[in-house]
Amino acid sequence: MYLSTEQARALELLDGRDARVDQLRAPVARQLHDRGLIDADGAVTAAGAAVVEVIYAQRFADGVAEMKARIRHHRLGRPGG
Repeated sequence: MYLSTEQARALELLDGRDARVDQLRAPVARQLHDRGLIDADGAVTAAGAAVVEVIYAQRFADGVAEMKARIRHHRLGRPGG
């Protein structure tokens, strides 16, 4: 399922209880609700929680790949990049 950056961030904030649904832009909240990721009162559904787990896993994998690239770059004698 494709989510825009704004939708993904909003879902993360709702999942972490760092934001309330009334703090989101109305179109974003409506899209998340229409996709079944949040319920009517703004609570994250099981499907929404699964999407958040995928977001976190992808972010972790991206971080690992970046660190591996930095280590390779450093080994080639180009520190700092």
